[in-house]
Amino acid sequence: MKKILIVFGLITCLFIIYTLSRLENKTYLNITDDLLTKQAKISADIKKYQQANYTVDDPKIILNPYLISPLSALIIFNTPNKTRVEVFVNDYLIGSIEDSKFTIPIIYLKEDYENKITIKNGTNKYNYIIKTDKISDVATKVKGDNTNNILISSPDLKHSIIDPEGALIWYLNLDTQGFIEPTNNNTFLIGTEEHIIENNIQTFSGIYELDYLGRIIKRIDSKLKYHHAISMYQDNLAFVLGSKGDVPLNVLYVLDLDTGSILDSIDFYEYLTNYNPLISEYLQSLPHGLGINSFSYLNDRIIISMRDIDTILSLNYQTKELEFIISSDKKIQKNFSKYIIKTSEEILGAHDVKFLSDTTISLYNNAYSHNTKKHKTASGLVLELKDNRAKVIKKYQNAKKYSYAYGSIDEKTQTLVNYSYMYANESDIKNNEVYTNLIIYKNQKKWQL
Repeated sequence: MKKILIVFGLITCLFIIYTLSRLENKTYLNITDDLLTKQAKISADIKKYQQANYTVDDPKIILNPYLISPLSALIIFNTPNKTRVEVFVNDYLIGSIEDSKFTIPIIYLKEDYENKITIKNGTNKYNYIIKTDKISDVATKVKGDNTNNILISSPDLKHSIIDPEGALIWYLNLDTQGFIEPTNNNTFLIGTEEHIIENNIQTFSGIYELDYLGRIIKRIDSKLKYHHAISMYQDNLAFVLGSKGDVPLNVLYVLDLDTGSILDSIDFYEYLTNYNPLISEYLQSLPHGLGINSFSYLNDRIIISMRDIDTILSLNYQTKELEFIISSDKKIQKNFSKYIIKTSEEILGAHDVKFLSDTTISLYNNAYSHNTKKHKTASGLVLELKDNRAKVIKKYQNAKKYSYAYGSIDEKTQTLVNYSYMYANESDIKNNEVYTNLIIYKNQKKWQL
């Protein structure tokens, strides 16, 4: 019996050593409290408030109702009869509602401000003040002629919306660096706050669908290890960048948002190897995989950027046929010579690649190669695809903006930004201010009631 216990003890020790060795480069960042459980209790409390006798003269006002959107609120009251009311936030009409039981969502409250909320019923007006706290010391400013709200993602401001004057009017207090994808339902998709950091690669264990009050509509768990980008494909279907097996940042998935099922996937390591098996050994040697970090979909075509091999690739999604490659990687150029189209710019560590039309693309050329360590000055580029060439037709550049993390451009506003999250403390980044990933909110100028 003693021998059996010794053998069992040795096996246990070996298992522990093996497990620890597997976890050596892996860190799990989990939430300390269950946000879903907390929000379920809040929803139950809100139902109680809705059944209470709050009136328009003395409503129930809940600031930051779901704990993670501190510039939002709910106003709850009942009226004796069905009636129509108009709702104003700081004298701006956000919409009207007809009901007798009102639960009115209020967003776009200015930070550190006494926000005036007006409920108007015919000639009757009811004014309330919602005082918000100071959220951040980061100053924001809008350059140029801008009439849209701007969604930004940054280390200091997390996920925020600023108005055309630069005032902070929405803030998501959720510790995730996954990019937001707006849907058509006044909701958005984002990675959960639970991260897995493995070999310096950060991925998320799931995806939330939230509204702008911070209410989690659904949580979608899967094994796809979501990272960097998600984009709506069709109703309830989304393209999602993920990882597969031990190769990080290498797969584009099609995710069913209703069921959480993966309906399709393209493993780009396998994709490139199938086109040319001679590339397999080189791709396997890459310490962080292909480094896929952005993609764009237009008219059954997908364009995708592969940071760690300084490559942009386009394919037909339906047929999976490779269309063209723009690359500064010598091995890719050699092994895919028939698909290479040339450009006058050296593309290094590209991010934020997207189709502007069938024949034009834009990208943020980080001008830093994670593979060769070569670097230049970052720029935003617009390329015209014509006659087997990618001609630079626009170039946006600012010598102060150098990044070897990643960046973004907005071609219409000629805004060039970099997003220096992972390498914010590196001494060779010479930024004089905090730059952010930037998205112009074309259809979200106001909250739709």
